[in-house]
Amino acid sequence: MNLMRAALSGLIALLVVVALVIVGSYLRCLAAGITYNLSVAIPIAIKTGAVPGGAIFILSLIGAPRRFP
Repeated sequence: MNLMRAALSGLIALLVVVALVIVGSYLRCLAAGITYNLSVAIPIAIKTGAVPGGAIFILSLIGAPRRFP
């Protein structure tokens, strides 16, 4: 159960960072007047999101277990 919760936390962090990077780079390109290439942005966003997603997965895995009342 702990592994599933840690994996879900890491996946959510990865997806949030990927979405933020794609939206942020799109807005930056829009403001600069540059054409936006989504096929280039997606691999960069995934590589960027893998670091915080992996870190949150590891920290959630080694963190103290939650106690429910």
